[in-house]
Amino acid sequence: DGIIDSRQGVGAFVMEPSRRSTLRIDADALRNHDSIESLFELRGLLEIETAGLAAVRHTKKHLRAMERSIKQMRETEHWSEEGVDADLDFHHAIASASGNPYVEKFVIFLSDHMRETIVVTRKGFALDDIVNITIGEHVAVMDAIGVKDWDLAREAMRAHIKGAAQRLGIDVCTRPGRKMSKNQRMISFET
Repeated sequence: DGIIDSRQGVGAFVMEPSRRSTLRIDADALRNHDSIESLFELRGLLEIETAGLAAVRHTKKHLRAMERSIKQMRETEHWSEEGVDADLDFHHAIASASGNPYVEKFVIFLSDHMRETIVVTRKGFALDDIVNITIGEHVAVMDAIGVKDWDLAREAMRAHIKGAAQRLGIDVCTRPGRKMSKNQRMISFET
């Protein structure tokens, strides 16, 4: 897992956490509002561009996988665990369609941590409304990818991530409450 550095003739050493090649996100940390904000920032940075890549690189097989995921989301009663899996599978299909295996691995890794935010969102809203809004956002992303429109796919994913964040009370564009030095600027998902 990249935790141990073995050097022939010297020994084995535990790597400092900052130098380890594995990436871990503490599930308990995601109960913290700031950590969820940071996770949504990461999603935006990764998934918006991934949608653009998927728009120009996808195959019919990828589109069919997205369609199956949306169908599963629509057919699952009250968005049970299977519905959450379908949502995450949709994002996996987009990552696969990007044609970049590293992007795909990273999106799958992130998805494991997004499960918690989906569950939190379901608890805070009228379920049918959230399901319909979320499915609509997914359909918009899939349609944009399907017509091979880089900009439209990115914009549809931006709207989905921004909407998902807002349903959790997170403003991914302004991130109020964060103290920024005059040399820093906020990452914005706006075009």
